[in-house]
Amino acid sequence: MSEVSPVKHALVVDDDGVFVEQFTRILKRLGYVVSEARDGMAALDLCRHQKFEVAIIDIRMPRLNGISFVSNVKRMSPDALSKIIFVTSIDDSTLRQDAKSAGGSVFLVKPVTAEALITAVTGNAPNLERRVVSDSAASASAIDTARDSFARQGIMTTLGATLAKIAPGTCEITLPYRAALSQQHGFFHAGVVSTIADSAAGYAAFSLFPAGSSVLTVEFKINLLAPADGESLRATGRVIKQGRTLTICEMQAFITKSGEEKLCAHGMSTLICLKDSSSLQAG
Repeated sequence: MSEVSPVKHALVVDDDGVFVEQFTRILKRLGYVVSEARDGMAALDLCRHQKFEVAIIDIRMPRLNGISFVSNVKRMSPDALSKIIFVTSIDDSTLRQDAKSAGGSVFLVKPVTAEALITAVTGNAPNLERRVVSDSAASASAIDTARDSFARQGIMTTLGATLAKIAPGTCEITLPYRAALSQQHGFFHAGVVSTIADSAAGYAAFSLFPAGSSVLTVEFKINLLAPADGESLRATGRVIKQGRTLTICEMQAFITKSGEEKLCAHGMSTLICLKDSSSLQAG
């Protein structure tokens, strides 16, 4: 009679459904029974009734962030979480230290490859650490290249846009209002909203491209959800799926008025990686 393997439980806590789906799929392939939560409070309830061999936890979440969630779990049930893997879109040294202090075994920066997650879960930490160091150096170089590329965009200078944040797979562009950017009602023109959203998606993708490559938009679709009526505009781009040639990104635009920010546009973009074409010129 064959021996029955013990059931392994894993917890995925992330407010982004795309990453929840990705992490859950990989964990199930590794033989885990997976529980999901979209914020720290919901995850806390799950930990009252179940112990987890592995927990993949986003750091930045509404209601209760990942690090606070872990602290609360440890006070409530110290052995509820065995291996803690923190994930985040922002590679920040302070966040890394906070994650380590909270008991994190591994710190991964989104977008997370299947290889990196499997390595983290299965415990091959030395190989993971070596690869992460190498990846971090490559990412820093790619981000510097992206900043240089942004500075050469004449349209961004014309609009007055600023590359506010960029990290591997994510980008944020900000733009203050002025009358020259308006349409007939005095709102930000839809073309302006679309332009900085397109660039945010483009540089999110570009931040992951190999050295010596260039980025071009293949297509994008944007839905204008509310009038861009406010003092400032913020566009974000985030890689959803990276392929060898084409990368799919989500792009969003937010308008701020009287201190309140709301989503005013949402879209998807397809970018192409042109390898060995860093000197690509118009004409």
